[in-house]
Amino acid sequence: MAAYTQHYNAGHASVVAGLYTVSAYSAGANSPPAQGRAAIEASLTQAISQGSPQLTIHDISTTELAGGWATGPGRRVDRLPLVC
Repeated sequence: MAAYTQHYNAGHASVVAGLYTVSAYSAGANSPPAQGRAAIEASLTQAISQGSPQLTIHDISTTELAGGWATGPGRRVDRLPLVC
């Protein structure tokens, strides 16, 4: 999660998208759902371009799994302009 936050806040949409699998699904608060790494990167690029990104992720309960995977609930807080 540290890499996600660090690169998101630095505006590195491609690096953040690289943390997802090629068939991942992402649903952001202010954007339509995106499926696949390319669509997620496009969504991240758009979100980041709307303002100075400041993302904080609060880890509630993460369980580390084998192979670098992790699972668990979390809460993501974006500090970007609200787009209506």
